[in-house]
Amino acid sequence: LPAPPPPPGLLISSLAGSVAGFGQVLVTCPMDVLKQREILKKQKKSPMELGFGLYKGAGATWLRDIPFSAIYFSAVAQCGFVCHSMGLGSAETTVVAGLAAGLLGAAPAA
Repeated sequence: LPAPPPPPGLLISSLAGSVAGFGQVLVTCPMDVLKQREILKKQKKSPMELGFGLYKGAGATWLRDIPFSAIYFSAVAQCGFVCHSMGLGSAETTVVAGLAAGLLGAAPAA
């Protein structure tokens, strides 16, 4: 297999991760709020009636998910490149880079 290109710089991969983390919360937070309300059988309003109430608690979620995603994206790129240069196969590289990135990304959130 040909060597992969070097990973993007830390700034670029961190920015990409931050944007991805922001978008992930933007999409999943309303679904989580509706799911929790349904489980607790609280007020049953349609999503149109709820408006920005669907984003209740999103600030705390953004504070957790944006740094995690920034660290995770950067770590996956860097660890994947290092693993590949050490001669690990594709599957091993994926597992090792994902595990290392997950540990690094989750440490500040814990």
